[in-house]
Amino acid sequence: MCDMFICIPDDPIEDDPRYGNMQTWKVAMKDAPVANPAMCCYGCMCGPCAQYQLRQQALGGTLKEYRCCQGYIWPMSERAGQCGESSCPECCLCLEVCCCNGCALSATRFLIMDQKNLKSDPCDNRIIRFNNFMQLLSCICDLLSICIEELREAAAIIRCIANIVYCVTSGCMTGQMFYELDEGKGPYGAPGGGAPPQQTMHAADVSGAKPAQGVQMQGISQQQVQHPYNPPVSAQAEPVSVQGGQIPVAQATPVAAYATPVTQNPNHGYASGHPGYPSGQQVHHQ
Repeated sequence: MCDMFICIPDDPIEDDPRYGNMQTWKVAMKDAPVANPAMCCYGCMCGPCAQYQLRQQALGGTLKEYRCCQGYIWPMSERAGQCGESSCPECCLCLEVCCCNGCALSATRFLIMDQKNLKSDPCDNRIIRFNNFMQLLSCICDLLSICIEELREAAAIIRCIANIVYCVTSGCMTGQMFYELDEGKGPYGAPGGGAPPQQTMHAADVSGAKPAQGVQMQGISQQQVQHPYNPPVSAQAEPVSVQGGQIPVAQATPVAAYATPVTQNPNHGYASGHPGYPSGQQVHHQ
């Protein structure tokens, strides 16, 4: 989806106060229609109602801390809380979401980002900037059509496209925020958001035998796991004498696994007189 806006920069705005935030959204705006389709449609087709419910949920289910645009949008950034919101917050919020739906949507988004230490998603920046561009283009065409009659039809078409873009963008953003506030949902693609369950590793015989039941190796080093059939081996084995010289045996390392003792032929399967037949010197079998 973001390939459509490849010409639009995705970097954060200058002096973005949330640039250093460490957390990311559970779902990006481009994935919100798939992750939360019901709320996306709700925000697209009934924006004021969705924004009212979303702001109330972001404030913890109450409007005691409500302020006009929560003080994020100019010119209310300095006068928020001084316009009588505390006397009737429900009425004030209704006026905000109906008269300034875009500002209400952005204010709730900023509130959630500050609450959860979220940073902007690059693709989200592109979608929002494309929407802003379309609104600005529509405004310019409407102004020009006042003086240039030939532009009125084109201005009406661009205005219709800009409205559709705004509704889609608002729906995606609403679905994203509802998904973020739902504590029962984890990151998109991993429901629950919790760490995966610890996996139990069983020690098995190298010959392919079934793993021992109920034996866990979580947090246990190899040196701590021993078995009567698998005692520690001496640090350095003696060299083996064969015809033509001595072959050193590599240093043995304890293996932390359950192994069935294997009976080996002390003659290694060689007949007497064969070059590989041991010459009476002890051989340490691993």
